[in-house]
Amino acid sequence: MKMNIIKKIVRKFGVDIIRYSNDSAGHSKVEEKEEQVPLISKEEASKILASVGRKSGIPTFTYFERPHKSSLLMEEAENLWWNSHGNLVEKVWVLSDPVNYKYRNDYVSKAAAFFKGDKNTKAKVLDLGCGSGWFGRMIADEHLEYFGMDFSATQIEIANKKKETSLNKDYLNYYCLSDIKQLDNLNEITGVVIHAFLHHLYWEDLDNLFSELGQILPVGCKFFIVEPTYPDPLVKQNGSDVFLKILQDYLANYREYRGKLKRQLIKDGMYDTQTASELNNIVSESDLNGFFLSPKEVPFRIGEFRSFLDKYLEIKNVFACGIINLETAQFIDRITSRELQDHYSELLFPVANTIDRILLNNNYFESDQSNYIFTSFEGVLKKIN
Repeated sequence: MKMNIIKKIVRKFGVDIIRYSNDSAGHSKVEEKEEQVPLISKEEASKILASVGRKSGIPTFTYFERPHKSSLLMEEAENLWWNSHGNLVEKVWVLSDPVNYKYRNDYVSKAAAFFKGDKNTKAKVLDLGCGSGWFGRMIADEHLEYFGMDFSATQIEIANKKKETSLNKDYLNYYCLSDIKQLDNLNEITGVVIHAFLHHLYWEDLDNLFSELGQILPVGCKFFIVEPTYPDPLVKQNGSDVFLKILQDYLANYREYRGKLKRQLIKDGMYDTQTASELNNIVSESDLNGFFLSPKEVPFRIGEFRSFLDKYLEIKNVFACGIINLETAQFIDRITSRELQDHYSELLFPVANTIDRILLNNNYFESDQSNYIFTSFEGVLKKIN
């Protein structure tokens, strides 16, 4: 029997490839399993791309059309890639808790406010593929009960261990499940979090996913979705050429300053250069093979994604999560001293967030259309006929 799409997604993005441990200071961390997985050759990649109608030779991080339907070759390649690189992606993307909270607090706080709405009614929020449960630890309180589900027993173990030290632990629930229907009282769920996995799906799977969610969740259920998006082609930026040049210079100067800090930290032996090198290696591998990063990843054009969501959700709000705050967070997270991490968090995040607000308020996106930003979508589930 064909696995339903929700079960398939939770299984895929809860791949059990990491393990939990504590360092000597008691800080949680993720360690790699000692398992070597062969990489995908350029010849194999060409066959994989051809199986879904994509052409090889497209530079990495460049937009390409999302195929309608996946193939067995593509699914196998995606699983192989995550088994090989999942530990590194976990480390780069999830970040340590203090840095993660600084980076994501703004848009996660907006999600919490959206879900709560009328505080006379308690929100019950489901997080599909919750991983280590960080989203829940940031939003749960007496007005919002959080239910995180993931297929990975290791990830749920991490979530439950961190839950025990959380002030809001009474409102946190984590489940190791392969099928959403294993949850009780789905009709009571008032909100759903989908955080940055839809861009791994092609149009057929996206339609199947939202059709299934529409069948098992109540009409009016709120959705908070975060995905990487490109600006639509030919979108004109606000302001004069002179003003845009000032914004570009402002951004360049910030990045130059951060680069100087990084070089000094490397010189002092206080920066994790190994992670940066490993990440560069897999970016180079993806570039060679014609993948975005993993074989199936395709960030959305914001217009095409909005049109897709309009079929299933009544969109209430759309806003960018930032332009440079993620790269700032990844820089700070690579600093090996917790004391210095705290110092540079206090120094850089206010600057990065201010720059982001100026850029976004002026509809500024870097002129190269191959650059994407993370965008949040707030919507309410429609009645699907």
